[in-house]
Amino acid sequence: MTAPEISISQVEKDGVYTDEVSPVISVTDTNYNKDGISISVTGARGEAGSDDVAYSAETVSNGEKYSYSNFKQSENVDDNYTLVVTAKDMAGNETSQEIGFKVDRFGSYFVLGKAAKASVDRYYTNLSDGDIVIDEYNVAGFADSDVYYTVGDKVVNLESNEYTVKEDKPSNGWNKRSFTIPADTFKDEGVYSIVIHTKDAAGKETDNEVKNAAVKFCIDRTAPEYHVAGVENGAVYENTDSVSASVSFHDNLALGYADITVDGVKTRYEAKDIEKLGGEVKLDDIKASAKKHTIVVECFDAAGNGASDNGSEITFTVSSNAIQTAMAEAGSISWIIILIIVIVVLIIAGIVIFLVRKKKKDNN
Repeated sequence: MTAPEISISQVEKDGVYTDEVSPVISVTDTNYNKDGISISVTGARGEAGSDDVAYSAETVSNGEKYSYSNFKQSENVDDNYTLVVTAKDMAGNETSQEIGFKVDRFGSYFVLGKAAKASVDRYYTNLSDGDIVIDEYNVAGFADSDVYYTVGDKVVNLESNEYTVKEDKPSNGWNKRSFTIPADTFKDEGVYSIVIHTKDAAGKETDNEVKNAAVKFCIDRTAPEYHVAGVENGAVYENTDSVSASVSFHDNLALGYADITVDGVKTRYEAKDIEKLGGEVKLDDIKASAKKHTIVVECFDAAGNGASDNGSEITFTVSSNAIQTAMAEAGSISWIIILIIVIVVLIIAGIVIFLVRKKKKDNN
């Protein structure tokens, strides 16, 4: 018995197609069985759906011809495909044919590395997250590439020794290479845009900006500043029930957040909170106490730079009377010692008084 015959045309094994993609399959057999036909087209990424890749059937002598419509012109359709056809006739004879081909209409796509994505998401950065890595993926294979960046009105083309390119083994028919640009390439403050322009083996040209993988960020290495007003370190504010203080903030570009800790209680103020307060956080009603008060400020800008005096402690005393002042200045440990001494003195005095009175009583 003769097995069904399968013929595949319009696509070839390992072919790369940059325009029309319309495979045609013919299946014939003297005992043709329409229900014994199985046809599948599977992409390695699996992003193309049935609406992107569809076919129609027509009857021919001793069989049928299946014609695919031109694959949809969409970036998600670019892929490494496997076409599998299986046919079984009425007598149970079975045959199959498989062919792999590539669709490359839109060229490469790009994925940002961790540090690059963090810098783009944050926009303001000091590149402390590391080097800029951009991965390129292409189904046809790589050819030429150019790497450059803009800062202000200046365009800087990078030489091949100013960045590295690492090409990995193909995975699922997709080629990958990684461009790594050292963070110290971007020394000066300013707004940078990085462009990787490439041409693949099929002649398709593109770049990361066109493919929604733009890398744009603002280098900021200037630390923010803050100023505490209303109280001074080591100061004593007497004969008052409370005092007020304030903390003002400034940055050359954009604040990130500030933590203000008053007497051990920390409060975080995001940039939007500080902006609503006019750039100044007021610390009202710091009450008189027998203990010293402390204020600690830590401020960071949107790029992650910290103020030079972050964590410096401001200690001061607020008292409504001399006793509170003395207790606060002496400190809790000193007062415990003083209290113990007073108790000991009182006990000794009590014993002396008791013994004197007892002696007088005995003499009488």
